[in-house]
Parts: sequence; structure tokens; C-alpha cells
Amino acid sequence: MPAIVLTHPTAGAGSTPLAVNLPGNLLWTDEYGWSQIAAVKQYTGEGALVIDQWVKQTGRPITLQGEQDRAWCDRGLLNTLRAWAGAPNLILSLNHAGTVYQVSFDHEQGSPIKAEPLTDLLGGPGRYTVHNDAGQLVVDVEVDYFNPQPTDPFTVTLRFHEM
Repeated sequence: MPAIVLTHPTAGAGSTPLAVNLPGNLLWTDEYGWSQIAAVKQYTGEGALVIDQWVKQTGRPITLQGEQDRAWCDRGLLNTLRAWAGAPNLILSLNHAGTVYQVSFDHEQGSPIKAEPLTDLLGGPGRYTVHNDAGQLVVDVEVDYFNPQPTDPFTVTLRFHEM
């Protein structure tokens, strides 16, 4: 599965763009839960319904969600994303499935990044084993979250809105 690419316009050397790869199997959970049409309806004094509609220009939510058994982000990437999320009014480019969106981190509900350490799936204390639908081993990793490393995996949810 191709990676989802998030590009900061000036974080690279000499204020050039810097792209990071997000896991390609992050699920866009609200892809079809937003309407570009906004509407307000009212009744006149005579009881007739009046509907005022308009097209929203921006603001589509893009929530990318991983789970315990897929789409992990490592601690190093999360630190980069947290630093980017701390910059107000930052507009990034998000390439998802070949379509590029101009996005900003969505701070409306608090932190736009939710990251949690993995819980033991199948491998016992500190060991994380993931199998695909055919029962084949996909990932077998050992993690000690009490000794943080940049490669420690986390489940992640990232909240953006399209600009």
C-alpha cells in the first residue's frame, strides 16, 4: 500500500519543502461524512418553508486513523508531527491516494494528534505480533516503552481540515 505523504512547505534544509511518509493504511474515517452544501431552513410567518443553501469553500475534515494491528507511526515521526502541529496557521500538502489536499491540523477538539502505545496483541509482554487475514506473520516486534526509542510504534489518529 502506498504511503500517504504529508509535506511541510519550509521545514527542509534552507527552508525548502520536507515530506514525511505516513502509513499508507491509515483509514480516512470521515471521507464521506461531510457535505459541501450548508443549509438553514426557516418557516415564514405564513408557514411556508424557506431553505437557504450555499457551498462551503473549505473546511472538509480529514481524519486518518490507525489501529492496534495496522498503520503504526513511530515515535520519531510523531515528534515531527507534533512540532508541525504546534505551528499556528501552517498549511501542509497531503497526498492521499494520488490526490493532493491543502490541509491544516484541526485543533478544534483539542490535540490534532492522538497516539497510544500498542497493547499486547498476541505475543506476550512487550511483544507485538500481527497476522494478516490469511494468518501469515506480518510484523513481530519487541518494544520497551520504558526505554523510549525513535522507532517505538504507536497507534495514531491525525485530524486535519482541508483549506
